[in-house]
Amino acid sequence: MLYCAATVSLCCLEYLVHTDPDLIPDNLIWSWAELPADPEVFDGTWDMGNVEWTRAIGKNWVDSRRSLAVRVPSVIVPHTPVDFNILLNPTHDVYSQIEWRDGGKFSFDPRLFLDGASV
Repeated sequence: MLYCAATVSLCCLEYLVHTDPDLIPDNLIWSWAELPADPEVFDGTWDMGNVEWTRAIGKNWVDSRRSLAVRVPSVIVPHTPVDFNILLNPTHDVYSQIEWRDGGKFSFDPRLFLDGASV
């Protein structure tokens, strides 16, 4: 599945949480897409601490092919109505019809890193 977010700022946080700062390339870009339908909203209880459970839920959703996208809470910024991730299902019939738009070049502000390294 492809992990996306509703905002570029949440994408940044997700990226920083999952990437060693020394491995961040200097040629990042951001992009966006309009989906052909609103994402399904995950309405179950979200157990942020149970990785095995969330993986099983994700696998079941991908395998079901019932929707192209599902909106899930952000673990990093939980409990807000505007900070959420969008998961895309590459096995869904209309996945190949998503039209990605160029957003532009992107670089992180060096103040985000303790050593002030530029990335």
